[in-house]
Amino acid sequence: MLRLSFRSTLLLSFLLVAGTLAAAATTGWLGIEAIARAIQDGNRKALALSAAARQLGERTVDLERSARQYLVLREPALVARFGGTLDDALAAIGVLESADSAFAVTTGDWRASAQRIRARLDADSAAPTDSAGGQADTRASTTDDTDDADTDFAQLTALSARLATEVEHHLARQNQAVMDALDHERSTVAAQILGALLLAGTLAALSGWWLLRPLGRIEHAISELGENRLARPIHITGPADLRQLGERLDW
Repeated sequence: MLRLSFRSTLLLSFLLVAGTLAAAATTGWLGIEAIARAIQDGNRKALALSAAARQLGERTVDLERSARQYLVLREPALVARFGGTLDDALAAIGVLESADSAFAVTTGDWRASAQRIRARLDADSAAPTDSAGGQADTRASTTDDTDDADTDFAQLTALSARLATEVEHHLARQNQAVMDALDHERSTVAAQILGALLLAGTLAALSGWWLLRPLGRIEHAISELGENRLARPIHITGPADLRQLGERLDW
């Protein structure tokens, strides 16, 4: 049977109390650290989403400008510029789609609308030029293309604005989720610290009782010995060295 001495019991009690408090502090620190990493990661994603939404809005304006200039000037370089701008816009669309699948409906509509405009421009630029009477045909075609472009770009602009609003709502939900997690972690840490303090106090009380009770009995036994009252046997419980001291006093 393991018999602890007074020193060992005192050291063990101190280690148990310190370990309880250290475990609560470590758990709380790890939880706060996880929340801090989540906040940092959320901030990076928020910046990326905001930049993608802003880039999409700017590229939508550039797409409309390039298309309208082509409808007036009929220069093939404007179609190529439209294609490059569309590629940049689609890259921004990809960032949004990778962040949240909830954007997929609106981004899908945006892609379809942009591809219709691109197909119309590609078909128009690839169409052969009719030198005879081409001016009147071009003028009529330009009017029809402009009307169609007005409809398509109105839809494209509306979809870009909708995506910007959805990004704002997405970021607001993320921020709220982080704040909720922070509040939950704060409550958890407070409960852990309170539990650790109660447990440490209980351990300290039990250790004090285990150590101080035999010391009180030893003091009482020494007083009785000093007053020459030897009839009552001396029985000391507690740590091994204190029990041994009680046996010697009894002897």
